[in-house]
Amino acid sequence: MGVAYYIAFNKEELAVDFTDGKSVARAIDDLNRLAEELGVKPLEAFMGQSVDDIADMLGEEIVVEDGSDGAASWFDPVEGIAVLDALILALQSDPKRLMSSQDVVEDLQSYKDALLAADTHKAKWHLAIDF
Repeated sequence: MGVAYYIAFNKEELAVDFTDGKSVARAIDDLNRLAEELGVKPLEAFMGQSVDDIADMLGEEIVVEDGSDGAASWFDPVEGIAVLDALILALQSDPKRLMSSQDVVEDLQSYKDALLAADTHKAKWHLAIDF
């Protein structure tokens, strides 16, 4: 197994086939640095799982102390598409930037395809993590 980042939608009926995102999970720190260099939001800024979802995944209770309700956060697909376009272009221009650039670009392109479908269906999204 391993850690994987995947796209979740606020509309359950939206079924989009895309990759599991393991290469993105392995490269997330490098991708966040690249996003900062490019002047776009880092991918982790789109993390939006609810506290309940994370607690279920971990099998333990999580206490939220910052006063938030712990609800899921949802984002506009257009914002994510802009970030993905910037990251994909940068990695295609300089593949040696990451050890597994080709795999990461494939995952990012799959995310973009999912967000294009979400935009068509007027759905919101967030990045989620699975172990």
